[in-house]
Amino acid sequence: MVLTNEPAGTLMMEGNEKDVNKVKYILKNNELTIDAQKKNRFDELTIYLSAATLKSMLVNGDADISSTGTIHTDLQIWLNGNVNVEVKTTGKISVDAYDGYDLFWKSPALPGRK
Repeated sequence: MVLTNEPAGTLMMEGNEKDVNKVKYILKNNELTIDAQKKNRFDELTIYLSAATLKSMLVNGDADISSTGTIHTDLQIWLNGNVNVEVKTTGKISVDAYDGYDLFWKSPALPGRK
């Protein structure tokens, strides 16, 4: 999943047509659910989601979360699986893991330091 600065509500998917058609999404009571179940095998699927009004997200299963450039949001991310998070933001990102999962933090390298 790639978080973007696109206008609120923008969701785009990139991948082969067969994989894109397997993804289900529902917006109900200001909550967006994106279902790309593990039982479906995807060759390569990328979901682009606007972070403009995103306040929190729960990620179940294996995933990568990144951003296109620097996003402008405060965001709570809950992890329930093997998830790699590499997001640049001007706001605050809080990442937590559910019981039974270990959370490993790797700080990005600072410019000019090795």
